[in-house]
Amino acid sequence: MEYIENKLEEYSKILAAEDKDNIATSERKEMEKKVQKHLIQKQKYQSMQRQLEESGDTQISTTDPESRQTSA
Repeated sequence: MEYIENKLEEYSKILAAEDKDNIATSERKEMEKKVQKHLIQKQKYQSMQRQLEESGDTQISTTDPESRQTSA
């Protein structure tokens, strides 16, 4: 979560600087896509954190149980 927070802060600073410098629209759109990606990841991790807290478990499997390989 800290990594995502740091990236969001970094992107926000870059976008603010771009506003002042009138950087190319394509660069701005790319940066906005990165911000959106990190916001989605943050929401996903916050949801997982809530699941852990509610269930009392210490970890969550992010792998589909049916896709696990079984020994033959």
